[in-house]
This record gives sequence, C-alpha cells and structure tokens, in this order.
Amino acid sequence: MAWTVERLRRILVALAALLVLVLAGSVLYGRWRLRRATQDLPARLGLQIQQSTQGFVLSKSEGGRPLFTLRASRAVQFKAGSRVVLHQVHIDLYNQSTGVPDTISGDKFDYDPHGQIVSSSGEARIVLHSSDSTGGHTQPPVQLVTHDLTFNQKSGVAACSGLVTFATGRASGQAVGATYDAKQARLVLESQIVFRANMSSGPAVVQATHAVYDRKESAVQLAQPRFVSGSGSQRSHGSASAALVALRPDHTARHLDATGAVDLFSANGAHIQAPSLQLDLSDASRPQHASFTGGVHLEQTQKDGETSGQATTMQVAFNTQGHATTANLAGAVRLDQTIGSGTATSVRHLVSRQLMLHLTGAATNTLQSADATGDAAMRVVDGSGTKRRRSSVAAQKLHMQFAGRDELRTLTGQQQTRLTLRAADGTTDTSTGDLLTVDMQPRVGKPAHPSSGPGITGQQIASAVQTGHVVLQQIPPEGTGSTDSSGISTATAARAVYHGATETLTLTGDPVFHDSQLVMNAAQMTVERTSGDVTAAGGVQTTLLRAAKGAPHAAAPNAGNNLFGGDQPGHIIAEHAVLHHASGDALFTGRARLWQGADSIEAPQIAISQKTRLLTASGPAACAATCVSATFLGTQNASGAKSNAPPNAAPPQVFHVVSAKLVYSDAERQASFTGGVTVTGTLGVLKTRQATLLLASATTSKGQAGPMSVSKMTARGGVRLLQPGRIANGEHLVYAAEDGRFTLTGTPAAPPKVSDAEHGTVSGRKLTFYTGTQEIMVTGAPGRPAETHTTVPKK
Repeated sequence: MAWTVERLRRILVALAALLVLVLAGSVLYGRWRLRRATQDLPARLGLQIQQSTQGFVLSKSEGGRPLFTLRASRAVQFKAGSRVVLHQVHIDLYNQSTGVPDTISGDKFDYDPHGQIVSSSGEARIVLHSSDSTGGHTQPPVQLVTHDLTFNQKSGVAACSGLVTFATGRASGQAVGATYDAKQARLVLESQIVFRANMSSGPAVVQATHAVYDRKESAVQLAQPRFVSGSGSQRSHGSASAALVALRPDHTARHLDATGAVDLFSANGAHIQAPSLQLDLSDASRPQHASFTGGVHLEQTQKDGETSGQATTMQVAFNTQGHATTANLAGAVRLDQTIGSGTATSVRHLVSRQLMLHLTGAATNTLQSADATGDAAMRVVDGSGTKRRRSSVAAQKLHMQFAGRDELRTLTGQQQTRLTLRAADGTTDTSTGDLLTVDMQPRVGKPAHPSSGPGITGQQIASAVQTGHVVLQQIPPEGTGSTDSSGISTATAARAVYHGATETLTLTGDPVFHDSQLVMNAAQMTVERTSGDVTAAGGVQTTLLRAAKGAPHAAAPNAGNNLFGGDQPGHIIAEHAVLHHASGDALFTGRARLWQGADSIEAPQIAISQKTRLLTASGPAACAATCVSATFLGTQNASGAKSNAPPNAAPPQVFHVVSAKLVYSDAERQASFTGGVTVTGTLGVLKTRQATLLLASATTSKGQAGPMSVSKMTARGGVRLLQPGRIANGEHLVYAAEDGRFTLTGTPAAPPKVSDAEHGTVSGRKLTFYTGTQEIMVTGAPGRPAETHTTVPKK
C-alpha cells in the first residue's frame, strides 16, 4: 500500500488521540489512587475523613466528646501509605473542662497517617483560649509562635525544639523548646525563658531556665527565676531557686510562692534574702502582702548610711500604689543601722522578739515608726574615738518615732524599762523603771567643707523621763580598781529626768542614794553623768556607813569603825548636799547637823573628804565664833590619878564646843576648833582661840573597841577656864580624861593663874589641878624654885 499524504495525516491524528487517552487515564488513575488511600484510612484508624470543597478534614472523638479536628485547604500524598503534605492547616484541640477549643495552625504540615503525627518544619502558631468559671466572657488568649512543631494525635501533645515566642494581654516573651499537653492542659517551656510585661511601675523582665503553665490550676511554675523591673535609679531585681505563680483568668499574677535562696533588691536600695517568699498581688500587678519565712536577712544602702537586719519571719503590707506600709519581723529580730561617718557617725543596734516597722508608704519608703516587743533593746553609739558615746534603751515594749532620713526622734518604753548611758571615760549609768520616754536631738550638723553638702551629726539623747520604781546604778570604768561593790553607787526614786545638754539626771519622789560610804535621801537629787557627782536638796538625810573591810581608809589607825569610831552609824541632816564621786568628798549646807551616838556637830556647812578622812565644819563670816556647835562625850578613868585624888571622883564628861571652824581628822581621831572657841560642860566653861579634842576608844569587857570619847583636850591662845569657885587663865591648857587632870601653862610675861574668890590667886610656870578637887600643884612659882602644894579647904 502506498503512503500518501492523506493517509499519513490520519495516522498522526490517531496517535495524538491515543496519547490524549493515555494521559487522561493516568490522571484519572492517580486521582483514584488518592481517593482510595484517603477512603481506606478510617477503617484502619477509626477516623472519619471527608473530602469537601474546603479541602482535607480529620476529626477524632472519645466517648462521644470531640478531642480534636484537623482541617487543611489541600492535601498532597507523595508516596502511597506514607507522607501526606497538608496546606493551610488548622487544628482545634477541645478543652475537656470548658469545651473551648485551643488551636494549632500553620501554612504547611507533614502528616503521617500511620504514626498519627502532624509536624511542621517551619513556623506554626498555637492559641490557648481561656474562659472564666462561668464559661461566659472569654479572656485574652495565650498565643505562641513555634518552629519545628510536632503534634501527636494519640497523646494530644504538641512539641517543638526550636524558638518559641508567646504573648498574652500586656505580656510577651520567648523560649527555646515547648510542649503542650492538650489532655493535661499543660504548657511546658523547656529552656531560656524570657518574659516581658508592662507593670504599673514600668517594664519588667522575668527569666527562667524552665517553666510549666498549668491551665487547670491557672498557675505557672518557674525554675531559677530572675526578674528585673524598672531602670536606672528605679531598677529593682530578684531571683529564687523556684517559683509558683498563681494566675487570674486574664493571666495576670495574683500570688507568688518563691522558694530556695530568694534574693530581692528594691529600687530604694533594700536587699532581702530568705528561703521562702509568699507574695499577693493586686489586679494592677502591685504587691499587697509579702511573707518571708525560714530566716530573713535584709540590708539597705542609702545616701546617709546603711541598715541591716535579720529575723525568723517578716510580713510586709503594701498600699494600693505598691509601696510598703508595714513590715512585721518576728523571731530573734536584730536590726543594725549606721548613719553618717567619722565623728558624725551614729550606729543603732536593735534586738527584740518581734518588730513592727511603719513606713511612709511612698517611693522612698522612709521609716516612720517602729514597735519592738519582747526583751526589746536599742543600743546607740555616737561619734568615734575619744568623743564616742554609748547609750541603750531596753523594755518589754519599745515604741520608736522617726523623722526624715530614718532619724530617730523619740523612744517610749513600757514594762521593765532600762536606760544605760556610758560616758567617754567608761563610767556606766544604768536606770530601770516602769515607764520610759526618750527624746533625741535632731540629727543636724555643719559640713566639713561648704561644698560637701548639709552634713550630718550623730544623734544624742536630748532628754529622758523614767517613772515608777526607778533604780539608778553607776559603775566606774574598768581598770580603775573600783569595779567591785565598793565602787558602785545606787539611787532609787519614783521619777527620773535626764537632760542631755547638761548630762544630768534629776530624781524626785523620795529619792534615796547609797554607796559603800553612805545612804542619803532628800526631796530631790541630781546626778551628773560625766562626773558622777550627786546634788541633793530639800530635807537631806544622810547615814554614814561603817568602813568596809579592806577599804582604803580601813588600814589607818583606829579606822575600822565609823567617823567617830564605835559600831553606831553617823547621821547628817541638811537642806543641801553635794557628793563628789571622783574625790569621795561630800558637802552639806543649810544648817547641817551630824551626829553619831552622843557626839554631834552642827554648822552652816559640813564638808567630808572620804580619801583624806577629814571633816570640816564652818560658816560665813557673819556668824563669827558661833558658826560651829559640837558636842562630844568624855569618860573618866581615874586609875592613873595621884593618890591624893579621889578615884572615880568625876562623872562622865560632856564637851559642848562652839567655834568658827572645826577640822576633824578621822585618821588621827582629832577635832581641831579655831576662830574663837567656847567649851562648856561638866568641866566648866573654857574660852580660847583654838582647841583640840583627841578621841579614843575604850575597851569593852569582851576586849572589843567600844564607843569613842574625849581622852584629851588641848586649848591654846587666851585660855580662860571657869569652874564653880575657880577661874584659870593661861596660854596653853591640857586636859587628860584618864585622871581628870588639867595642866595650865602661860608665857614668861604672863604666867598661868588660878583664882579663887575666897583664897586668892595661885601662879607659877605650870599649874596642875584636877576635876572634883581643890588641890593645885604649882611648878616653878616666882621666887620659889622648889615645887609647892597648896590646899584650899572647901566651905
């Protein structure tokens, strides 16, 4: 058959038609294979798959409740029974409690029908929806953008290992790696979490190494959380080992429970450390209440100084602006504060079982007042070096009021109050009472240089008032040798007032002062803190105590007893008295009177020196020779009298002495009267310019020292003795109580004379006569070299 053009054309047309049929068959066969593959899956997986105009749809239910629904705009299967590529995917994961679905979406996913795994190598989004308890108003969702996301249909878990960004409400953040369990309603952020939020105080950043968001509990667990809020001078930050954050439905924090090495730094310089912290937050994310437990340590550094403290627990309350208003510390509380520097340093140490701090509630958080209870004590150290002063206030309840810059203004103590003041030389004054109020001097000073700012000085006590069973004790400094009981002085009163400017303590309400030397009471007493001197006024009554065994003056002869010897105490009354602590001197004024047993001294003023053991009685020039009035008892032991003197002829003698001045030496047991002296008593009347009485102690039947009495009297200068029926004149007179003997001498120009109205006058170089007899012994009479005895008979 010949090939013609027409025949060739027909053959080409037939081949083209056949090719079209083959291509159409291939397309129809491929589509049949895809339909067959998708139609076989429900039988194998228990799923319902339908092909619609919208694309691919896959859903699963359990117990009649939907678990998830997967939708895709297009599905492409590359290999039979293995990989299916889904485009424009949207997966609804139904919340089993509320029924509100969460969603996973992305542009392209791989679907493994056999493993029931949906995965995306690119970007995928997860939206976690929430609703309130009534299921009504829907709150802002949590939105996550993930990379390398895998969703397991069997477990309902979506996981990714790449970068994750998330946002909800006013917050956003990122992490590396995430897992979302739809059944457990739990989102896990694996690592490198950074959370940013806009707080009322400014932007805040929270970092953590691991985080778990539990939607059922509305809580977030954080591992190794760290936060930073604000910037610059308003920056605050903190950290902990772990934290649990309870959320509101709008995903704002309502409560924080941090544990393990909680470390917080506030914008105002406060630093708090504790093993545990519980924090309640307001709707505006501001703190409302904080509870630190397990041992709290706090520090604060400010422009003017530093504060540190510790306690077992601390509760902090905040106002609506998030500023602290109160801080309640409990359990072995200690608070230390240092303000200023150098000589202007003020250091405060406070201890108690519980301490409530009241703050101003402003951004600066300035301390307003404080209440310490349970063995509360505040110790204050001001200045440095030789100018350092120490004071402390203690009570069962202490209330402290502060001014600006944490400046201490007042302290009020109740129950078992104690005020301790320590001077620069180490002398310590301590007073106790029922109630105590202390006012502090304002902490204001001048700068060292005009350009260095206003400057600050350490605080000192301006005044203090203590009432109710007040007991004051003064202890000398260490190393003075007087720290035993002999060097301690004590005073009691109903009220004590301390004046810081003069450093004096005034006692009223039956005050009583006593030390190892004396006991004194008066209407009012004033104690000088620096010197320890005591001034008493109004009905002063003093009792001189026996010298303590081993006291410095006890080693002197006859110094084992009181001022005038014997076992009886000495007493002094006056209108005013001044006791000088350092020297041991005492001055009594206002017609002072001293007595011990039958001996007494009265004068406008009486001065006693404990160290020299001298007593001086005197008065103004106006009273002349009548300023001093003294009475001493003398006893006569005539065992040594001459044979012609009747034994025991004289009764016990009384010496009443009036003079301008008296100086008594307790070491020598000698009383010296000067300035015109008059001695009256059973011996007669003696007038002279000066007289000295020597005291001695008689020995009792038990061999002990008895009361002191006049053993000898010496008169010098213009001596004139008046006795019944006798007048004696001379320059020097000695009386010996042992035998009642008088020895009278004169000068060559004026020899002694004894005159008798009936028998005349006897004169000689020395005249000796006795009490109770008219016998006179003349030695060296004019014109008579030999001794002559003359007896004048009595009528």
